[in-house]
Amino acid sequence: MFDMYYMSSPQAAANTLQVSLKNMGKNIKVDGIVGSETINAVNSIENTEDINVLIDEIREERLKYLKNLPQHTKYSGWITRTKRY
Repeated sequence: MFDMYYMSSPQAAANTLQVSLKNMGKNIKVDGIVGSETINAVNSIENTEDINVLIDEIREERLKYLKNLPQHTKYSGWITRTKRY
């Protein structure tokens, strides 16, 4: 998340996290702001299996984000690295 925050934007990183949490069934709004609702949703994840699910969701959402960028072929290095993690 840190590199997406830094290299893309804080809002893109927050949206990615929020959509990922929503995909896991968390009842949060996707507004691009990491506030108490987002933090509480993350903190509600209690087991390793669900943490791994969140990581997978973040990876998939990030790939969607990268592939939807204009001229996404310029970002092939980011796409390759994201797929590895």
